[in-house]
Amino acid sequence: MSLWAAAHRLRSSNRGHHDVSGEKTGKFWPQEPHLKYEVCQWILWQAGNQGPKFGEQGFFRRASADSKNGDLSFPLLRFDNEVHRLYGVLNLGLFKKRYLAGDDYTIADMICYPWASLWQGRAVELEEFPNVERWLTDVGERPSVKKAIGIGKDLREDPKSIVPDEQARRAKLLNHQRAQAVPERVDLSEALKRCSTALPRVAQL
Repeated sequence: MSLWAAAHRLRSSNRGHHDVSGEKTGKFWPQEPHLKYEVCQWILWQAGNQGPKFGEQGFFRRASADSKNGDLSFPLLRFDNEVHRLYGVLNLGLFKKRYLAGDDYTIADMICYPWASLWQGRAVELEEFPNVERWLTDVGERPSVKKAIGIGKDLREDPKSIVPDEQARRAKLLNHQRAQAVPERVDLSEALKRCSTALPRVAQL
């Protein structure tokens, strides 16, 4: 398989959300054009704003716990403010709406809920965002969401159980990566096989 073909097949996780929840299964995806594109907007917002900015905030907050990383007050301020702003975007998006795309629960809620639900330690007071607070409670009471969170708890690893050598190995994989040369041939068949088996499971939650 060529690199281009592999990339074209894998695309992005966002395309997977489109395929799994809506255009292939017909579930959690409104058919009215204006609502359909409302869902699309939230999916792209999550991928381009919520996920990256929340992730960067978490990265710098963890890094600031180690003095060898120096003064991180500026990135902390930057991403604390960004996360606060993004909770405001959610709060506005939920104004007079039960869910992000209207009256019905959709993939937009599924993709935005996990990050938003972990608001503790993010320098936000949920009382500032009453629409988000109400939405988090509503979505969190759904049986499928409870089931998914339960699965996550079973799979979660206690950080204290990770030995230092393993911590160092993972840190090397996650941090300070630089570009690599493109190989002449890439075989991603095994990765594609894993994706094809995992995505239907997600749709069943």
